[in-house]
Amino acid sequence: MQCSKDSSVPVRGRAVLRALRDGYLGTDSEELADVHLVGLTEGAPRVPAIRAHLAVRSAVFRRMLYGEFSESQDKVVSLQFENETIQRLVEFCYTGEIPSLFRQDETGQLSVDHIVADGAGVIDCIALMVDLGQASDFFDLPELADLVGETLTTMLANHPELACAVLQETTQRISLQTFEANTEPHTSMQAVMQAALKTICQQPDVLLAKKAAYTQDALEPVPPVCRLSPNTLRVVLSSQTLNATEYFLYQVLSRWATHNQEDVEGVKVAREIMQDIDLSLIAPSLLVAEVSPTGLISPEALAAAFQKQALDSERRHGVGFTHSKRINRRNPMFNKPTWDSVHHTDFVADDLEEQSVPRKWTVECVRGVVFAKGLKYTWRLQILELCCLTWAGVVATPYVNNVWAGKQPFGWMYGSNGAACHDTKQDNGPYDQIANAGFAKGDILTFTLDLTQAHDGVLMVAIDKEVSTQPMPGVLVFQNMLSKQSSASKQEFLPAVCLRKPGAVRILSIECDA
Repeated sequence: MQCSKDSSVPVRGRAVLRALRDGYLGTDSEELADVHLVGLTEGAPRVPAIRAHLAVRSAVFRRMLYGEFSESQDKVVSLQFENETIQRLVEFCYTGEIPSLFRQDETGQLSVDHIVADGAGVIDCIALMVDLGQASDFFDLPELADLVGETLTTMLANHPELACAVLQETTQRISLQTFEANTEPHTSMQAVMQAALKTICQQPDVLLAKKAAYTQDALEPVPPVCRLSPNTLRVVLSSQTLNATEYFLYQVLSRWATHNQEDVEGVKVAREIMQDIDLSLIAPSLLVAEVSPTGLISPEALAAAFQKQALDSERRHGVGFTHSKRINRRNPMFNKPTWDSVHHTDFVADDLEEQSVPRKWTVECVRGVVFAKGLKYTWRLQILELCCLTWAGVVATPYVNNVWAGKQPFGWMYGSNGAACHDTKQDNGPYDQIANAGFAKGDILTFTLDLTQAHDGVLMVAIDKEVSTQPMPGVLVFQNMLSKQSSASKQEFLPAVCLRKPGAVRILSIECDA
């Protein structure tokens, strides 16, 4: 359906529309009115109207204002809609259009650009249109109902990040208990609710979309999911058609609970929803570092998840366990750590050079070691042979193993030239010099990575000629690594080196501390 457009109305018709708008909706509206409509908005002025015009457009208005209802004798009639909604409703009954809401683009189709361009006001406009849609259904104005419904569905198609706002506004007016996503809608607003829920289920990323323009405070964008009520949140996350992982469901619940932490009943609902998430499908490192500290799940549920993961690993992958003595957490995580590709403590850069191909970098990680958020790690490397520049530090997935790690958004590298590089986006620097001297052949590098909550990701390095039994003073290489980490990466790190031929490095030890 297309909305009205002045250029499609004959000249004489446009003159009539202007007269109606200027007279009945302008300064003469009070003088010409024979009834006043009052809505739910406290302190808002009454809306003057003419009974006959309303009755001609709506059979419901006819019965209300001319039938046996008590309102037929009243000079002031109360309606269960907001005052601005009533004003727009009267405008449509008079003129058949509402230009401030419904406009066409160059092709003659409904446009929402003027609404979305309003920034923070778009949320208020969505609330107005949903209320207007309910009013059009109530007063049996199908043309207006179609205009509202098509405008909101167009908005969902062009700006899916607004789906949460649309869903919340519709669920405030329509009972969720009487509506299922797979049933045929009976009203325009039920159809809009269905479209909003479908948008979220098909594009779950909209729940956490960062759109500062649609928040009240552009400096502190609020994830769209935080606008949902507890019951609406439950409906969304329990939908069988929601295309999301268990970890993503946890992230959504965590962000919602953090934003609504003062809502005691709401947080209780979040804990109940969390019980429906299969925690065993979330990586153990994430369960320890992220899920457990939120307090949204019980220790018993965590233990059950870990137990299921361990049993599944044993069954699927043949993981075996030896009856060894308990190892203190301060001792090395592995008695003899090795590099991933060579299964050995020494890694020598492969000869990737051909006559017509320049030398390539090789990124090599320690086998089976992942540094998770919430803990502190120390590892030691010995430089067996330098290449043009030798680099060591950490990477995060999805790093590229044949590209210099310092230019990648997933690499944090300290070089033999004493420079620190992260996400430089180009080869050969720029180098952020952190020390007067780097390291040389034979040096022992002691790295400390603090991923505890108090430090937000701090990487230190100390250089010596032999392994020290005492804590060594180090220099700061990187800080705030968790906050700066790319959104495309998990909040976990892998100890790594980046070499060219003839570079060679030995991994000596890895330790973990709380």
